[in-house]
Order: sequence, then structure tokens, then C-alpha cells
Amino acid sequence: MKEYLTLQDFAKRIIVSDQTARRILNAGQIPYRKMGRQYRILVSDYKDFQQNKRSLSPSYIRQENEADKVGTGNSQQKDSATESV
Repeated sequence: MKEYLTLQDFAKRIIVSDQTARRILNAGQIPYRKMGRQYRILVSDYKDFQQNKRSLSPSYIRQENEADKVGTGNSQQKDSATESV
């Protein structure tokens, strides 16, 4: 019988958020199956992923960093506006 990891298990093992793990799967960096609404990764595919030492693409890191910074651009503009008053 084949052993599967859930999306959450996969994310915990590679130390990323569930959203980033989903992006990795959807980008085709590791094969997966959908069982209903659930993502499943074969343990053997996860081991291949680890052995090949595939790293996260910088685009995944940038997307998460940009999501964390949403709304910070306006605060800099407000600060410069109050300095000129």
C-alpha cells in the first residue's frame, strides 16, 4: 500500500506555510494527487524531492515577503508628507 503525506505534513517537513507548499505543488516541483479536495504527496516523491535538494524558487520567497509588506508603502509617503509641513 502506498503511503501519502498531506499538504500540511509536507509543509511542516520542508518548513514552509501551507500556502507556499501549495504553490510548490502547483508549480510542478513535486508530483501530487488530489483526492477530493485534499492534496496528497507520495512519500517516495517527497524523498526524491529531498534527495535532489530542490530549493524553493526565489519567486516563492518574494511572494511571501510581498504579502507580509502589503500596506507599508503608504506609511512612508505619509511620513515624508508630515516632514514638509
